[in-house]
Amino acid sequence: MEQIRIFLVDDEPMAIRHIKRVLGEEQETYQIVGTAENGRQVLEKLEACRPDMILADVCMPVMDGLELAGAVKEHYPEIKVILLTSYKDFSFVQQGIALGIAGYMIKNEITKEQVDSEIKRLFLQSKMEKEKNRTYFEKNLLNFLNHGEKSIVTFTAPEGCGISYAVISIFRKTPIRLSEIEEKEFRLDENQIETIVHSENMKCRAAVKVSSVSYCLIFYVRNLPSERQQQEQLCAVAGQIEGFLKEQKEEYVLLVSPANLTFDEIPSCFQRQRVWERYTHTLDKGHVWYSWEYEKEKNMGQQVDIWKWMEEIVDPVNREWKLDTAVEKLRRYRDTMPAETFLHIAKLLYQELLAKRKKSCLSTNELEKRIKYDFQNAEGLENWLSEEIKKTKRESETEGAQSYSEYIKGALDYIHGNYEKQISLEDISRYIGISESHLRRSFRRETGTTVVDYITRYRIEKAKRLLETGQYVIGEIYEKVGFSTSQYFSIVFKRYEKISPGQYQKKWSSQRE
Repeated sequence: MEQIRIFLVDDEPMAIRHIKRVLGEEQETYQIVGTAENGRQVLEKLEACRPDMILADVCMPVMDGLELAGAVKEHYPEIKVILLTSYKDFSFVQQGIALGIAGYMIKNEITKEQVDSEIKRLFLQSKMEKEKNRTYFEKNLLNFLNHGEKSIVTFTAPEGCGISYAVISIFRKTPIRLSEIEEKEFRLDENQIETIVHSENMKCRAAVKVSSVSYCLIFYVRNLPSERQQQEQLCAVAGQIEGFLKEQKEEYVLLVSPANLTFDEIPSCFQRQRVWERYTHTLDKGHVWYSWEYEKEKNMGQQVDIWKWMEEIVDPVNREWKLDTAVEKLRRYRDTMPAETFLHIAKLLYQELLAKRKKSCLSTNELEKRIKYDFQNAEGLENWLSEEIKKTKRESETEGAQSYSEYIKGALDYIHGNYEKQISLEDISRYIGISESHLRRSFRRETGTTVVDYITRYRIEKAKRLLETGQYVIGEIYEKVGFSTSQYFSIVFKRYEKISPGQYQKKWSSQRE
């Protein structure tokens, strides 16, 4: 059970010591967050202490328990007040009930059991009320932020505040990874966020969860001599939130508005920040971005015809990707693409590079190890792809310089020209004029793979090109690339590509729509 935060108020030190002794036996349950001798002292400390409930004597100098209960009800309605009274003060308790106090205890009869029972009952009641009120408030607040509906949402600013507002959006950063990303919900404690800000001139009025990956914080900003001072205060608050998020070990991006918004400007500011939710891949991890750094957003949301984009980087003759051109194009258009589009294209480039290395009989071990690697940002992934493409090109040229023997060249020519037919080892060996055993040994020695595996890989690559066009059904493709049945083709395709032919074709067709 979480600790219950309690504030004690009594002008008799002995009474406070007695209640402390009773509560002290339950160190894990209760936390005394403050003490005071009268109601006025309590009000001065409440903002910093944030108790769940106040135990207050009825009769005190300066401000008594009834006056305190009324003030707390008006300014801090979520805090429960329990009056401590004696028999002769019972008429005051009746007035307290009319003011909305949560309960009362007779000072001379306080026992541990009574305190435990009453405080825990009220705490549970308070918690349920807070959750209900918060749900209602958040629903209305989201309507206000998304649609500008402000008829129900009103912010009563504390004295000296409310002249201006500020908005900070927190987004969980999209992982830059080539493997499938397991959707992880971004979880923050809204109540905790609201209380971590320590600033004399700012107060967090609301922290609301907007989506599974984002939160929105709205602040009061106290009047200061200049807008610059207000903005400096907001920057300091952003730093406090950044420190909190680092402790939570979350990868995030903070977007910070100007510090001089009017109430009516809050929705448009929020909606402007919300656009960034799908573009966090363009930003560094753990970074705070301020309103004057939003220049990138002018490119966001531009329509990108992915299919047309792809066609421009695929050789129209052999249907092979021009990988170096593709990476540079990806780099150039990065800021216009939502994260899901950017990562989809990057994964396609990676798969094409992987296939190219396999086709050239180059090692893919290092490439495959990076599949679960998290890159610092989108630029890091682009740079890595660019280097791997250059490396593959160099290695392919080196391999090409080490030309195959005439026999193996003949075998490859035969495979490339007859892959759509039923090819046997006997057919190839007869064509090039050597024995099957000689062909088997020589082919593995020179290419690094077996004849059967090479034929299968080659057929799968040809099948992928046909699937990508969207012009053929699987029942036509398997025959065009030399498989005997559709079922066997699907089994082999999934073994090599980890997805079925239908799923592969669906991924490509979704990009054409």
